[in-house]
Amino acid sequence: QKILAPRPAKALLLDQSVIAGVGNIYADEALHLMGLHPSAPGHSIREPLKLWKIIRALLERSMQSGGTSVINYVGADGKPGTFAKSLLVYSRTGEPCHQCGSLVQKIQLAGRSTHFCGQCQPRRKRRWSSRNRSELARP
Repeated sequence: QKILAPRPAKALLLDQSVIAGVGNIYADEALHLMGLHPSAPGHSIREPLKLWKIIRALLERSMQSGGTSVINYVGADGKPGTFAKSLLVYSRTGEPCHQCGSLVQKIQLAGRSTHFCGQCQPRRKRRWSSRNRSELARP
């Protein structure tokens, strides 16, 4: 029922009762890799298994890199994580998108800052080949 609710995809991903472990950074990154605009209705996610695989790959890559240190996060070893260097949209407002060159935008959504590329993540679903997206999700 929660997935079918007409709330934004970003809000759906941040709801820990729907999918645990996804925070603001990883929600933005996963939606970018899916080519889905963050304000698109959650029920418009046509390939939930693909989204789950993307989220899992992002979290695994982040853990392998020691986490995502954007401001002050450090791991148990006291060292900052290096996954922030791999971020595609989060905290990159005004910078060119790595895929298309358009500028990354920032809006407020679900009470959080939300980063996305308007070209790669249009309000209407753009047809991207599965190959293009799966290559971006690889380490």
